[in-house]
Amino acid sequence: DQTLFDARAWPLLRQAVRGSDAARWGAVDTKRRLGFQTAEAFLAALSADEVARAAAERMEFGTRNLSEVKLRFEGGLVGSNDVTRPELEAATAERELVRASGAAQNGVLILANFLHEPVADSLALPDSLLCRAARAVPPASLDLEAASKRRPDLVSERARVASLRAGAWEPLFRF
Repeated sequence: DQTLFDARAWPLLRQAVRGSDAARWGAVDTKRRLGFQTAEAFLAALSADEVARAAAERMEFGTRNLSEVKLRFEGGLVGSNDVTRPELEAATAERELVRASGAAQNGVLILANFLHEPVADSLALPDSLLCRAARAVPPASLDLEAASKRRPDLVSERARVASLRAGAWEPLFRF
């Protein structure tokens, strides 16, 4: 017995081709999403770094204010109660500096994890990106049909559904 023609091969071939298309478009979508997550991690790390810089300035201001108040106290110009508030402010600024520095280091580590390479401790502002973002956006046409055809996640899902439909025809070709 030799099978000369197996009709089941056609729906299975269509299923395999559509499944391959779905996997290829799924990979494109995964890369796109990874790019967005990396950009988000960069902006989060950049923001945390700026917060840490502001906390360092607050700490410097609090320390300078405390030293001035202590000099006034030693000169007898203010009482001991007037020293308590700057001490509390300096301690709070120090705590916030430690928290902000930890968040900045955490942001850099998350970004390094996305990039799979070490990242410099201080990040530079993307000036060209900020200039482009500041420009007015021209009005876009709302061609939702064309936009949905370009989205890799939707194309992948359509190909997956087509693969499943092609596979559903296979039992009909068995006889």
